[in-house]
Amino acid sequence: FYSESPPVVTVGGQNAFVKAVIQFVVQNASNTSQFFYLNVTYTIHYYSQGFSTATGQTGYAIVGETFDLTGSGPLSRV
Repeated sequence: FYSESPPVVTVGGQNAFVKAVIQFVVQNASNTSQFFYLNVTYTIHYYSQGFSTATGQTGYAIVGETFDLTGSGPLSRV
């Protein structure tokens, strides 16, 4: 996949979200010189599992992923 810009990261309380507009480039199986472009808003939801004294780090678990299809074609159309 491809992204024109860095993701947006927001943190609040025990939650963190990473959101990006990405593009999947898919090759046509019957005509390998043709490609399709799927534009997607991708969001990952992380939840803090707390600070670990053993590792000295705060652990995060992915609790959700969302792919919202926003269109097809060049990213400039999104």
